[in-house]
Amino acid sequence: MSMCVSVVRVRVCTFIICIRTLCTLGTPHDDYVSMGVISDGNSYGIPEDLIFSFPCRCRNGKWSIVQNLNLTTHAKNMLKRTSAQLLEEKEVAHNIAFPQSKL
Repeated sequence: MSMCVSVVRVRVCTFIICIRTLCTLGTPHDDYVSMGVISDGNSYGIPEDLIFSFPCRCRNGKWSIVQNLNLTTHAKNMLKRTSAQLLEEKEVAHNIAFPQSKL
């Protein structure tokens, strides 16, 4: 096994342990972490079914998106721009994987 593969395995295992610990222990009451999760279509104007980084809280092994944080105009514009880019990338990926069907 190459050294590179070993390093990747260690990093993946470390990541899994961190996520498992976070979901098991939870986030502090008034705190949240940024997690890439599937959008519910109702949070911060991000369209449904996009994997997007949201502020999340973890409780009892489950995560939820923190709602209604006050965002600056700049932050709102960046969210719109990023979600538009992700929608374009999603369409490109879909067209490569399923050239005969529309998204």
